[in-house]
Amino acid sequence: MIKLTLFAPAVFMARQILLKECRHLDFKPELAIEGKRLLNHIINTVQVVDTENCGFLCFTEPNCVSYNLKASPTTNGYHECELNNSTSEEHENEMELDPDYVYRGVKNACVSDPCMNNGTCQTGFTEKGRRCSCPVGFNGENCENDIDECATGGNACADYEICNNTVGSYNCIPLPCIKIQQERNL
Repeated sequence: MIKLTLFAPAVFMARQILLKECRHLDFKPELAIEGKRLLNHIINTVQVVDTENCGFLCFTEPNCVSYNLKASPTTNGYHECELNNSTSEEHENEMELDPDYVYRGVKNACVSDPCMNNGTCQTGFTEKGRRCSCPVGFNGENCENDIDECATGGNACADYEICNNTVGSYNCIPLPCIKIQQERNL
């Protein structure tokens, strides 16, 4: 586990401004559940000083949409904070009774899973409340476009190879060998 003590939200805000991206997460009161935690969707576990730091860490992790916080501190004085990439709204059956935890979640704009081609939907970005993080080889609002690496020059084919675009990638095909026979005059 990583131990983090975060007291400076201004550092993150400066990073967001530099990256020209904004995120808005609203931890809904109706999605604050004492005595329960979401299982099977934990993407990171950290130790924090208090609840605000756990929520802040969720905000800074683009794939986080909820967290489980151990209410009582461990022997070192920190609280265990589990960041989740899903919410209780999608996975009610994976909420476990645990009196030591508090669950907090946001309204997840990615429930409909709009991202194509194995793109990752991230809540809290853009005016739609979500964005798609596309895998290599795809782009577009919902990762719907295959990038033609052959047409864009984004390939590593040698001069003696032909670039062949494939879905999400490309391959290099060697040019056919041409035998040149020379007559020898002896």
